[in-house]
Amino acid sequence: MPGLFATVTEFCNALPKQDYVIKGKTPHDQAWIDDTSAVTVAGCGRPRPAERPKGWDGPTHTVGGKTVPVPVPPARPKPAAKPKQRLPAAVLDRIRALKE
Repeated sequence: MPGLFATVTEFCNALPKQDYVIKGKTPHDQAWIDDTSAVTVAGCGRPRPAERPKGWDGPTHTVGGKTVPVPVPPARPKPAAKPKQRLPAAVLDRIRALKE
């Protein structure tokens, strides 16, 4: 797209500053994030993002010498709303008659 950025400074200013390492949901997301982060460090002269704070990624445990996140069980579905119970027509007719 020609003419989108006139200078490298404008390009660098358009990219948000990363205070901490960002993790993608999928490998494709992570590859894009890593590439963008590398551009901001090498091309824009920004410092590398700091490590993520410990509490951001949830609990971890060690498996075979490697730290991995503790699997989180899926959220329990909400119970379905109970349908409203309708009174039989004969009962409704009797209530209407009493109100009159």
